[in-house]
Amino acid sequence: MILVNSSRKIINISKRAILPGEEFEADETLMKNPVIKAFIKGGELSEKTNIAAAPAAPSAGDKLPIPDTPGTPEKTDKETSDEDSKKKARLAK
Repeated sequence: MILVNSSRKIINISKRAILPGEEFEADETLMKNPVIKAFIKGGELSEKTNIAAAPAAPSAGDKLPIPDTPGTPEKTDKETSDEDSKKKARLAK
């Protein structure tokens, strides 16, 4: 069975440190341990029930939609060139 450390602390089990949010495989012997049962009952450990695969992450070739940002006005060519000249003047100092 797969257990997840759902607490905010590190849990040490059989010389292994289980970090918060980390999953680990627990055999039948470990599941019969009263301390493990108490951790599950108290919410520090939880059983992972959904083992379905997560959706695949987009690959580098996929084009993600860029949301429109209303309220952000487009700069004109003159404004862009004015900013460029100001940057160049600051760098020249």
